[in-house]
Formats: sequence, structure tokens, C-alpha cells
Amino acid sequence: MARFLFKLEPVLRQRRNEERDEQLAVAKIERQRIDLQNRIRDRQQRIAVERLELRRVLASTGDGFNDIRRQAAAATVLNTQAQRLVLELAGVHRRLDNARIKLQLATRRRKAMGRLRERRYEAWALDERRKEAAAADDLNITAGARKESAL
Repeated sequence: MARFLFKLEPVLRQRRNEERDEQLAVAKIERQRIDLQNRIRDRQQRIAVERLELRRVLASTGDGFNDIRRQAAAATVLNTQAQRLVLELAGVHRRLDNARIKLQLATRRRKAMGRLRERRYEAWALDERRKEAAAADDLNITAGARKESAL
């Protein structure tokens, strides 16, 4: 029996590889996004802790000016870090959007080649069935002719 051979198989394989590469790029950027979000969340928790500590120091009696100044400085540093991380996260979101667009394009290109392969396979299979039917008809005609000649 004949075997289906898709002449554009190397192109289909290349399209699959391109799609996989784009998936890896999206995954890498997604990991960066998650890491940044975790770091921002950590800064926010630490800011909340510093605010509670500042309230405690303000509520206490005595001369805690140095403690107040230290707590305020720590909160300011954490706020600045959080703002920097938010800006960095915005850049990661832009890169992630661009990577997803590239992935969609690669997926579309791979699917188009896959559909072409399927259509070519269906045409080949139909042609094979026609050839087999024609061969069976020839056998039947030959067998019928032999029966008639034997009679």
C-alpha cells in the first residue's frame, strides 16, 4: 500500500518549532511577571508592617524621635522600591503582550500549514481509494470475462 508523503513536512516542522519557541518566550516573560508581582506584594506587606510599627512608636510615650525617623525612612524606601517594581512590571506587561501577539501569529501559521497537510492527505486518500476501486473493477471485469469464456 502506498504511503502518504507531505512534501512540505519540513516547513510544517519549522512552523511547529517556531510556535514552540514563541511559547517558551511567553513562558519566560510570564515567569518574570509573576516574580515581579510577588516582589511587589512583599513590599506592600513590608510597608504595612512598617506603618504598624510607626503607629506603635507614635503611640508610645517618651522620646522616640529617632525611631519615628527610622520608621518613616524605611517606609519611604519600601514605597520607592514598590514604585520601581510597578514600573518594571508595566514594561514586562508590554513585552508579554508583544510576545503573545508573536505566539498567535506563529500558531496561525502552523495551523494553516496543518490544514494544508490535512487537505493534501484527504485528496491523496481519495485518489488511493479511486485507484483501489479501479483495480478492483479491473479484477472483476477480468474474472467476469474468464467466466464467460469458460462457458
